[in-house]
Amino acid sequence: MKERLMSREEVGSKASNTGVDLRRIMGGKAHRVRSGIGRGVDAMLAVYKDRFTYTFILNKEVASIHFDAGSRKIYFKGHNIQNLKLKEEERNELVRLIDILEEDEEGRELRFLYEETLASIFADTN
Repeated sequence: MKERLMSREEVGSKASNTGVDLRRIMGGKAHRVRSGIGRGVDAMLAVYKDRFTYTFILNKEVASIHFDAGSRKIYFKGHNIQNLKLKEEERNELVRLIDILEEDEEGRELRFLYEETLASIFADTN
């Protein structure tokens, strides 16, 4: 059965949207990252039109990396990385994501823009 994107009117008419409603609005879906890419079964990648969110386990905690291609911003655990003093292991995860995106059919489209944005931010913060 084909799902359709919801119109703005339908979205505005609902007091609270479910996850399914939000997926229809955003037009994306999450999927597990294959363990051969460097992460275990707990890693998930949700790719949308111009952004993605990657969730994974780091030091026994849930962590996430979000990239918004439109604004060219990268967030780690909900914080803009331009405003963070990143630990080496956090920087390594941000870099490792480049390979994960390259191996992922849906993530590949945003890989180069993510890598370019990350390199620019790292250059500015060093």
